[in-house]
Amino acid sequence: MIKKNFFILAILAIILGVTSCKAPEDIVYLQDVGNDQRLEVADLSMIRIRPGDQLSIVVSSRNPELSAIFNLAVPYRYVGGTSFTPSGTNSQTAYFTVASDGTIDYPVFGAIQVSGMTRQELSKTIKDRIIYEDYIKDPIVTVDYANLTISVLGEVTNPGKYSISKDRITILEAISMSRDLTINGNRQDVLVLREYPDGSTQSYRVDLTQSGIMQSPVYYLQQNDVVYVSPNDQRRRQSRATGNTIMTPTFWLSITSTLCTVTTLIYTLSKK
Repeated sequence: MIKKNFFILAILAIILGVTSCKAPEDIVYLQDVGNDQRLEVADLSMIRIRPGDQLSIVVSSRNPELSAIFNLAVPYRYVGGTSFTPSGTNSQTAYFTVASDGTIDYPVFGAIQVSGMTRQELSKTIKDRIIYEDYIKDPIVTVDYANLTISVLGEVTNPGKYSISKDRITILEAISMSRDLTINGNRQDVLVLREYPDGSTQSYRVDLTQSGIMQSPVYYLQQNDVVYVSPNDQRRRQSRATGNTIMTPTFWLSITSTLCTVTTLIYTLSKK
């Protein structure tokens, strides 16, 4: 009977030890996606201009002198004074900052409402107005974002703030920019904080292991979004001094050894 109990205890200890040391589950993204499966995205949203954004707006044409009046002058400082050079004629770039009311103070036209527009919409608006008011017949208007960023924090390899260089960016691309989640990142619990123009902040939680993330309003990120990857249970335990002791191989080898010793001792004493 004692021999039987000994083997049961030993096997149980080994099973518990092996189970506790296995690799974390649910580390694969989009686990429910099959081969050649067409995935629908709920909102193919593009980044839209908001108050506080900085914009590079450059107008060019066959007549540089006419174009120059629509380009923001860049201050060029030198010993003894300051001069102004039209944007695009040197290596410097001047930016328009969107005011709290959603407007920019644009040369010749004055205040222009730009909040809520995409880059392409603003470019077309300025181009159409230049042509309509008969300033230039063949203007080329280029609009670029100058200061748009997102932040990726938590259990990622390289947390930090990243610049947005295109009109739309997915949460998966943002994670790629941070060099992926660590093995301790909880892929089923990723928090996204989004600021809205009215000053409010909305929180969203997404599961990277399921394709349903593509129907989330935060699948496509916006400027100033914060992506936070929560730690998994193993990382949470590691935050405590002895939190992960019970999950280590050394602990279970020690338990197994102790059980073997005690069982052997009992078995030996019982035979006397």
